[in-house]
Amino acid sequence: MSADRHRQDIRKSQFITTYGPGSIIEGPNGPAVILMPETGLLKHLGIHPSDFEIICEGLSKAIGGRIFQVPSNQELRREKPIWRTKMFPEWHLCPRNDRHKQYSVLYKGDECPVCHKPTDHKQAIRFVMACPRGHLDDVDWEKAVHGGKRCSRSRGRTPYFKWYRKGSTLWDIRIVCAFCGNSTTMGHIYYREWLECTARFPEREDVAGPPNRPCNCHFSQKDERKPCVLHRGALNLRIPVICSAIKIPPVMSRLGEILSDNLIKSLVRTLIITNVFNKENLEKV
Repeated sequence: MSADRHRQDIRKSQFITTYGPGSIIEGPNGPAVILMPETGLLKHLGIHPSDFEIICEGLSKAIGGRIFQVPSNQELRREKPIWRTKMFPEWHLCPRNDRHKQYSVLYKGDECPVCHKPTDHKQAIRFVMACPRGHLDDVDWEKAVHGGKRCSRSRGRTPYFKWYRKGSTLWDIRIVCAFCGNSTTMGHIYYREWLECTARFPEREDVAGPPNRPCNCHFSQKDERKPCVLHRGALNLRIPVICSAIKIPPVMSRLGEILSDNLIKSLVRTLIITNVFNKENLEKV
C-alpha cells in the first residue's frame, strides 16, 4: 500500500481476473467504480493507448479491436494514482449515535440529515442494483420503500430513511421513510422481482460528473433474467470474459521486423491505396 491515503495498489493481473472498468473496488476512502480507460486513465494523463500496444493479430481479430497493456506507476514514473475511480454507491448509512440511538440513517449527500456528521463518519450502503444488460446503479430506495412511487410528503426534499436492525437476516432490517412513515424490509427489497432499471453505466461517466440515467430499461415477466439487488462485493456482480492467445514468433529478418511495425504497415497501405506502387512508378525507381 502506498503512503498516499487516496491510492489503492493492485497488480496488473488483477485487472484481468478481478478488477477492470465497471468493477467496484474497496479503496481507503470507501467503495468506488473503476472508470473506462478514456476517462479513468488516458485523458487526464495525456497518453495514447498505442504507446502501450500489444501486437497480436490473432487476438485482435478475435475480439475485433486493438490491445494495449495497462501501464504501471513504475512505467509512467508516477507516485500518484494513475487510474481514476468514481465514488459508488452514493447512498450511505450513518451508524446509531446520540442523535439517533434507535436506528441508523440511510441518506445521500455530504452529511447525515439527522446528526449532521460529515462524510468521514458514514458507511457506504452494501447493496446496489445490477442489470443483466450490464447496467449498474444505486438502489432507488425511495421507490423501493414506497411501492414503486415517490414519497408524497418529501416536497422536493431528498428523502432519507430510518434503518432499524433487529436481527441477523435481511428480513430483520426495516427501512422507514423519515417523511411519511412508509416502510418495508430489506428482505422484501432484496428478493422482490424488479422489472426496470435506469440503464446507467457509472464506469462511462466523468469522475465528478452527475449520474447519467438515459432511460428506463424495461423487462417483462417472461424474461428469464431480470434486474436484481446484489451485495456490492458479490462475485457475480462482474464476471470478466477472458480471452487468451499463444503467439509463436517465426524466425524473422531485420527487414521483416521493420515491415511488421504498425506505422510502416499503415504507410504501405496508404501508398497502395493512393496508387503510388504502380508499375510505372516502380520502373522509374
